[in-house]
Amino acid sequence: MFLYPFRIGVIIARAALRPKVKLDVPYTFHGRAWPWLCDFNLHVNHAHYLTLMEHARWAWSTQTGLVQRLRRHRWRFIVIGSEVLYRRELKLGRTLRCITNIESFDNHSIVIRQEIFCHNNKQAALGLVRAQVRGPSSAIPPQEIIAELAVDSLPPSPSTLAQTFLTSQQTLLSELSSPQDRKDRAH
Repeated sequence: MFLYPFRIGVIIARAALRPKVKLDVPYTFHGRAWPWLCDFNLHVNHAHYLTLMEHARWAWSTQTGLVQRLRRHRWRFIVIGSEVLYRRELKLGRTLRCITNIESFDNHSIVIRQEIFCHNNKQAALGLVRAQVRGPSSAIPPQEIIAELAVDSLPPSPSTLAQTFLTSQQTLLSELSSPQDRKDRAH
């Protein structure tokens, strides 16, 4: 557990030294299939695809200025749902890249699309992450964050992919929650 905050700190520090990027432009994170991410099959364990995507989101949110605004306002970036489709293995030691961009947003959350590509540029995974920025007492509308970051353009409405993902998330939530839980999460 100790290494996790250290690793995220290194990712943030390195990203902070790089030029700023716009929130509305796809972001590329370069990584490697390190031994601690791999299983006995000598490829990245399926759970660590999410780890790699998280590393890419930390770098992306640092280079876009989001992390600095989160700290200034004491906001938190919270993942509230995710889905990953695995297409190819990421072999031990090989380089990879993760493309991160905003797929859509609504009044409560942002859908982030992340694609991991192998060293040979073949798609290894496609992930969608639903995230919220939370303040001390409630969710911060994505429009407020987007306005603060001076974004030129973002998708005006959910793509078919994002809409299908959001519908799936709502279905799962309704299956797993009591009526009181649903009421509490809505606020």
